[in-house]
Amino acid sequence: MLRLDNLKLKLNSFNLKVDSFKVNKNEIVSILGPSGAGKSTLLKTILGVYTPNSGKVVYKDKDITNLPLQTRGFGYVPQHLSLFSNLNVYDNIIFPIKAQKKDIDKKFLDHLIGKLGLKKHLFSDITNLSGGEKQRVAIARALSFKPQLLILDEPFSALNKTLKEDMWELLLDLKNEFNFSVILVTHNLDEAYYLSDNVAIMIDGVIKRFGDKKDIFNNPNSLEVAKYLGFENIFKIKEI
Repeated sequence: MLRLDNLKLKLNSFNLKVDSFKVNKNEIVSILGPSGAGKSTLLKTILGVYTPNSGKVVYKDKDITNLPLQTRGFGYVPQHLSLFSNLNVYDNIIFPIKAQKKDIDKKFLDHLIGKLGLKKHLFSDITNLSGGEKQRVAIARALSFKPQLLILDEPFSALNKTLKEDMWELLLDLKNEFNFSVILVTHNLDEAYYLSDNVAIMIDGVIKRFGDKKDIFNNPNSLEVAKYLGFENIFKIKEI
């Protein structure tokens, strides 16, 4: 579905380098890494905020590297949600549909709103919602126009453990019902392991490891990946 080929981007003193990365249909891929590793920069390159210096972003076998942000058709939930405080819940949800001048699929939208438990909040002010409710509005807005790829940047980091786990289950339920793919940036190892099919470990602007989550979590291929994943049974050896 989505593929990155030999991607390079230079932003001031920061260099992003991705040899290969892909997301298949109806799959969740998590991007893990320490703060400053370039995770959000990679997302913004996929979204079209940044144009790489070289390499390609390919979506459904089409080169979209230079395609404008607003025409890529990806659903996006930023880390701080960026909901519009001057709009009520319903108007926040339908904002991207109006922005793209699409027709509202009322049946789909009603079902989505119901799945997210937002029916009783539709005409509420955003400022009156809890953190979990705001999260659901942001997801509803990102899915309102039926994207096939949903991009999430640290979406659950501000929630407590119980709400966070509820949102994990909800995301899986929505993905399986509506058949979209997900790119998830997170620093939560449990979240990545629970939700993902594949994971990418990014350190200093480079994807050091990409592949099946079980393989990567159980068999890190380098010292820096092992340290990031929290392996403690690391010993120096000396050849004799």
